[in-house]
Amino acid sequence: MPLLEDRVSIAVEKILFATDFSLSSKKAAAYAKGRAQRFSSTVEIAHVFDPAVVPSNEEAARGESVTSRRRATGDRLEEIKQRIS
Repeated sequence: MPLLEDRVSIAVEKILFATDFSLSSKKAAAYAKGRAQRFSSTVEIAHVFDPAVVPSNEEAARGESVTSRRRATGDRLEEIKQRIS
């Protein structure tokens, strides 16, 4: 198999990391952090909060308000931000 003689370099300024707070997302956050360090990039974190969706029966049974669910989501995003930076 022939080898490429010319090296190709790329620059990655920003990495968009989308999360749903699952275990897979937690692993992906670690990967995004590693890629950001490798390319001296910044990581932008995204999560879509839909107030009409309650992610679990447990949360539905507790009857949490949209405001408290939104606040909890913000707290979780802040935790991810701290881990990635």
